Amino acid sequence: MTQQMIPAPAVGERIFEVLAAGNIGILKPEERVEFYRATCESLGVNPLTRPFEYLVLNGKTVLYATRACADQLRKIHGISISEPRIEYQDDLVIVTVTGRDATGRTDSEIGAVPLGNLKGEARSNAIMKALTKSKRRLTLSMAGLGMLDETEVDSIPAARRQSVQMPQARVAAPVDQETGEYKEPPSTDWDERKDERKPAPRPQPAAKEPPFGSEDWTEPPADEPRWTNGELGDVVKAHGLVISDLGCVLGQPVTKANFAALINAAMDADPDLTIALLVQRAEMVLHAEAEQRELVAN
Repeated sequence: MTQQMIPAPAVGERIFEVLAAGNIGILKPEERVEFYRATCESLGVNPLTRPFEYLVLNGKTVLYATRACADQLRKIHGISISEPRIEYQDDLVIVTVTGRDATGRTDSEIGAVPLGNLKGEARSNAIMKALTKSKRRLTLSMAGLGMLDETEVDSIPAARRQSVQMPQARVAAPVDQETGEYKEPPSTDWDERKDERKPAPRPQPAAKEPPFGSEDWTEPPADEPRWTNGELGDVVKAHGLVISDLGCVLGQPVTKANFAALINAAMDADPDLTIALLVQRAEMVLHAEAEQRELVAN
């Protein structure tokens, strides 16, 4: 059988097209992954932590930075942030922070959030969001990144988030070392005789159910029209959370009996809500609460 040479895709040329057009949406899925990895490599951040997500804005798909990106950049560049200055003007809370990197360069940024008639916990959350926004904006500015931070995305009405989908690892096709041509891999199918000799699988003992909310908990929910329990477990684990932590954005404590119903109700109320976005919001709330506690303690 005649073998045909399969040229490698010219991903590098396509990346230059993206830089010129400012639109990642023109890339194929595999090219997007290459662009994503190249961006992470150029900045020294770990792509497995999802430091960037996709955002569709004005018909173009662009990257925006997540908390993971800001935290890693702060460490890479040795950025230290001074005590914030909080001011109230009209119905706004304005937080100003100043930072210094490892080279001695300094910079300042602000984060402003409308308060309106907010009171109690809603008002405190808005203040913490302004603090987080100022820190993230400062970090991206000092790292030389002119892109949006995730705390700014929610304030853009026309913006639509897209989750980053990393491909599963694939086994490379064998290549003939002399000709450089791809060789057809040998078939792994059982023929009729081998199938007859294939031993029956041994019965597996029933596994003990791990505690609810732990990273190993895998019981499927009763109704999962827009998400799967595997997806939920993977995303929660990737963000260092447990399922019960989602209660801060679902409006009530999350238990084994109600978590599926609460998530489905939240998705019914917000058609654009995904598991990744839900966990990101929970992580942001928990992070803001932790920062507020740290400020109060100091």
